[in-house]
Amino acid sequence: MDWFVQNYNIISVTFFLVVAILSHLVTSSSYDWRENSISELAAQKYNNKWIMQIGLVGFGFLLGAGIVIRLIQADSV
Repeated sequence: MDWFVQNYNIISVTFFLVVAILSHLVTSSSYDWRENSISELAAQKYNNKWIMQIGLVGFGFLLGAGIVIRLIQADSV
């Protein structure tokens, strides 16, 4: 658990990057990473939107969990 608390920011960003790259690889040909924003991968018009939606939620969860656990540990010291 200490390893996660010390590295939660790196873990959450790495998770987000892996999911974003995966989303880019499986998206339709109408999406162009140079013109569209990354949040458009989670939009309703894309067939594989669930991949990026999991990435956005997972990033928030990992980051939030790390912050909360770190605060709890700091209060208990």
